[in-house]
Amino acid sequence: MRHTLPLLLILFLLAGCTRSPYKRGIAALEKDAAKAETLFWLAIAKNDSPADAHIQIALLHENRPEDIPFVIWNLQQAINYNPALKNDRVVPQWLQRLQDKLASSRSQEDANAQNADILSRLKHLEDFSLRQKKWIEDLTRENQLLRRAAAEAAAHAELP
Repeated sequence: MRHTLPLLLILFLLAGCTRSPYKRGIAALEKDAAKAETLFWLAIAKNDSPADAHIQIALLHENRPEDIPFVIWNLQQAINYNPALKNDRVVPQWLQRLQDKLASSRSQEDANAQNADILSRLKHLEDFSLRQKKWIEDLTRENQLLRRAAAEAAAHAELP
């Protein structure tokens, strides 16, 4: 009888360990998203509903704009594991929407970078223009001084 309780406990723990990592991930979603994601990765590693696990991971990261490429990758992996998802109405539309969103954000980033480059060049040209203007003013003053000096020298040379 003394050995029965530890043996039952060990059997209970082993039975819990054999449960599907994917199902355990689904169960953990409500309480601990990080644990659920870890279980989904384990499910992928054990080939336990890998397409569904990739979709669950995509759902966990969908609302983070910085994770859009990661979400796209997970959806593509889900389709790779289950090609029938290509004919599904939801996954391809979701994937296309995210790809469009990523392209739009990248084109916006490119536009912002291009605007920053234009502003930088404009600032450089303004600085150059101000230096040129000062240089022309300095040359004009020097020219006026030289003309006065030449006129004075010519006036002194004409005097008898």
